[in-house]
Amino acid sequence: MAQFNQLGRTPGIELPVKNYGVTAIAEKLAVIRDTANPPGPDGVAMGVTLPASDAGAFGILTSPIAVGGYANVQLTGVARCVAGAAIALGQVVMTNSAGKIVPQTAGLYQIGTAMSVATAINEDVLVFLHQAKNA
Repeated sequence: MAQFNQLGRTPGIELPVKNYGVTAIAEKLAVIRDTANPPGPDGVAMGVTLPASDAGAFGILTSPIAVGGYANVQLTGVARCVAGAAIALGQVVMTNSAGKIVPQTAGLYQIGTAMSVATAINEDVLVFLHQAKNA
């Protein structure tokens, strides 16, 4: 497992969200907007769900979110994420359909750049968040 002695998640901009789905979502996973549950004019939190492949995840959950529950999504800064594959330091990364961080594939949405190494699936990896669509 990766060791984090000094460097951890750095605060960035966070957005309150709600899980309108039928399953809980674990912390440190990437999420996408639930288009069936946009934020309302009355301030109701935007819905989130796990990404489909190449869905353009916009942030990382900072805590677990139960069905019908609320949590925050980190939009900027360095986020502690869950690796879905081996990740190299400095590698541009994207998400898989489980919300885990994997190496970037050309032409798909990136979520950021790895600021630490993950040698196996389910290890923590630090990611500097900067979303973009790659050519």
